[in-house]
Amino acid sequence: MSEIKRQSILSSLFMYAGIAVGFVNIILLFPVVLLTEQYGFTRWLLMIGSTLGLFAQLGIPSITYKFFPYFKDKTQKHHGYLSLALLLPLIGVGLACLFVFIFQDFIIDQYSKPESLDIIQQYYWLLIPLTLFVVYYNILNAYSTSLMRAAVPIFFRDVFVRLATTIILLLHYWQIIDFNAFVIAYTMIFGLQSVGLLIFLKSIGELQFKWDFSKFWSMSKEMIRYGGYALFSGGAAYIVSNIDGLMVSSLAADQLKDLGIYSVFFFIGTVIMVPAKAITSISLPVVAESWKNDNLARIDEVYKKTAITQLVVGFFLFILIWSNIDNFIALLASMGKPEYEAGKYVALFVGLAKLFDGATGINGGIIVTSKHYRFDLLFVIALIGLSILTNYLFIPQYGILGAAIATAFTAFIYNFGKFLFVKFKFGLQPFSKKTWLTILVGTLVLGLNYVLPSLDNFILDLIYRSVILGGLYLGLTFFLELSPEINKAIKQVLKRVGI
Repeated sequence: MSEIKRQSILSSLFMYAGIAVGFVNIILLFPVVLLTEQYGFTRWLLMIGSTLGLFAQLGIPSITYKFFPYFKDKTQKHHGYLSLALLLPLIGVGLACLFVFIFQDFIIDQYSKPESLDIIQQYYWLLIPLTLFVVYYNILNAYSTSLMRAAVPIFFRDVFVRLATTIILLLHYWQIIDFNAFVIAYTMIFGLQSVGLLIFLKSIGELQFKWDFSKFWSMSKEMIRYGGYALFSGGAAYIVSNIDGLMVSSLAADQLKDLGIYSVFFFIGTVIMVPAKAITSISLPVVAESWKNDNLARIDEVYKKTAITQLVVGFFLFILIWSNIDNFIALLASMGKPEYEAGKYVALFVGLAKLFDGATGINGGIIVTSKHYRFDLLFVIALIGLSILTNYLFIPQYGILGAAIATAFTAFIYNFGKFLFVKFKFGLQPFSKKTWLTILVGTLVLGLNYVLPSLDNFILDLIYRSVILGGLYLGLTFFLELSPEINKAIKQVLKRVGI
């Protein structure tokens, strides 16, 4: 087995294991173990710390992915690349710490609810170590991945962090540690993943330090130019993905409490896009290679296949999620958390947003791998402006539902804009008759949900509803051959089980 294939298999296993653990944490443990405003604070802390970290890393991870092959030479200790990659971000970290200090009063003044204000004031300082941890994990992750050792960083990010979080949640639930110890431990977990990566790199002999940077100076202009673009593009994209949560925490009536509820149902909605992320990661190298070979027909084929596959799979997950949303709310209520019912329609609007995102295929990937890649940054900047405006208008009036509506609206405009760009710039579009047939089938099956009688036991109701609706949808999509790729996968599974 080749090393690339081995790393791909391990990475996939770690990613799916991480998704499973993360699902349990976010859907069950966080809401049950923590007070709602405490859970909201953990999301607030991670959102702001990660955003600061993405800017503080000065684009070094993106530079590493693109330029490390020019430095790679173990006999020369990779021409001091790791030394420089770990030193330069200290400037960014210093600026981030300065930002945290200067804007402390401004940030804290956005919170008036006593329970939100008290917790942010008490633990505001944790933004500094968390920012540092985010920066160095991302850099070590990029370095390890560039050495064709992607599986271990993914293990630390997707499995280690989430399992460690599970452990400290249970310790807090069993009253072995109080919330003060929990939130400090939660922050330190992100530092431990960087320590783990350093130990791994040392064990394989790749913790290479050298103080001769002559190789860098010969390529510095090109690297700095690329890093600057990556810095703003990556940072802007992350702001877009978190702006709704941050604005909920300050504009919604109950602030951090509302953020806690919003985070749970937002996560439920985003589950729809989990398969799409895997599809995109597999498709992007193919698209990039096709651009290199000027093979527009191949890009068109990939564009259409990914769009219909993401729509078929996404609609299946959407049906399972929305048909069982009341069962999930009943589960939380049975655990003493009835307040989470307020987030029901957040899952609906976020789910619809992600469904449309999947239906439009890899339009963003086509743009970013083409010679017009700079337009991707313009789209993201426009999206930031639209997100801020819509959230500012909707959250004060509709609370967390307003944030979900704003997310759905901006996702539609953003993806429709990219769709138009790809269509008129390259003459490509992802839709076909099967697109509309999939929407029709999915809508009819979902409509059946309102005809099925409800069972008194929400667990039994979840099982029978999922089996009937999920089975009917899969059967229809298979019979109508809506996605050749999915039909092929189903046939392989049936063949292995002897059917």
